[in-house]
Amino acid sequence: MDLLETAKTALRLKGTALDGEVKGLIAAAIADMHRVGLVFEEDQLKDKPLHVQAIMLYCKGNYGYIPNSEKFAVAYERLLITLKVSGES
Repeated sequence: MDLLETAKTALRLKGTALDGEVKGLIAAAIADMHRVGLVFEEDQLKDKPLHVQAIMLYCKGNYGYIPNSEKFAVAYERLLITLKVSGES
C-alpha cells in the first residue's frame, strides 16, 4: 500500500512539492498509534483498513490547511480509542 499517495489523495494534493510534509504526518500518525499500543508494520496495512483510515484522519486533522480540521482530529481520536478497545493491533 502506498500511504503517501493515499494521503495525498485524502488531502487533495497533486505534485510532489509537499511530499516531505505529508510523509512527516504519516510517520507522526504511525508513531502516535504505536504510542497507544497499536503496533503494526507498514506492510501489514493492506489488511488493516481502519488503521489506514486513522492515518488519513490524522493527516487531515493536522495538515493545517483543511477546513474543519478539528473535526478530523476528533474523528481520529475516536477511531484510535475504538481500535484500542477492540484489541486491534
